[in-house]
Amino acid sequence: MSQANVEIVRRGFEHFMATGEPLWETLDEEIVVHDHDIPDSGDYLGYAGLARWGEDWDAAWEDWRWEPEEFIDVGDRVVGVLRVYAKGRGSGVDVERVDGAVWTLRHGRCIRLDYYGSKDQALKAVGLAEQAMSHESVELFRRGIEHFMRTGEPLWETLDEQIEIHDHDILDAREYRGHAGWTSWFEDWGAAFAESTVEPDEFIDVDDDHVIVVFRLHATGRGSGVKVERQDAMLVTMRDGKAVRIDYFNSKQQALKAVGLEE
Repeated sequence: MSQANVEIVRRGFEHFMATGEPLWETLDEEIVVHDHDIPDSGDYLGYAGLARWGEDWDAAWEDWRWEPEEFIDVGDRVVGVLRVYAKGRGSGVDVERVDGAVWTLRHGRCIRLDYYGSKDQALKAVGLAEQAMSHESVELFRRGIEHFMRTGEPLWETLDEQIEIHDHDILDAREYRGHAGWTSWFEDWGAAFAESTVEPDEFIDVDDDHVIVVFRLHATGRGSGVKVERQDAMLVTMRDGKAVRIDYFNSKQQALKAVGLEE
């Protein structure tokens, strides 16, 4: 029944996003909603409580939307991972974050919804703390990649001061060390291409300490003018919330092989 629960939640969520109305047939009449992202909010009870929660949510945002990223089967519960895009009412501040929700189901209906301000909190609530810890590494480096794509600058707070970088795509390449080494690596990269862009394809949660970032490279060779499009990958080693080593490969397969996960 657990996979059936995932489909019930997914169907209800898709209906809400399409119509703005809950799919009442998937919700118990005495459903309990608790928003852990609102201090001392108490429980919202029944259909009327669910509607009131929606009104309180609307009151906080000028506009908003959810984009589901993942639904995780946890027996009689389902964890939903939701990317939130919103604009604060009054402040006008744009917000983008990843929230988590836990639906508890019985006899094909949701009897409880717990809403959290992060995926990690939702995972910990259902006893998946280890998965939450490894996910933290993914989110940290995803945030760093997004910052770099937006600004052209590393998010230095996510990189250890003594970070080591080894580019396996360069024969006999030296090891780059520290923040200065990171800068040197990018200068060497820039010397090889007249122009280049990268588009992240996938973030693979290997374990608590390792993340593989797979991305699509579009580049033009400096001097030759040859167009290059390929899928490269980075193996990132994390410690205490910072990247301490990056191994760069010119294929996803090489990165997976480096951690014993050959396809």
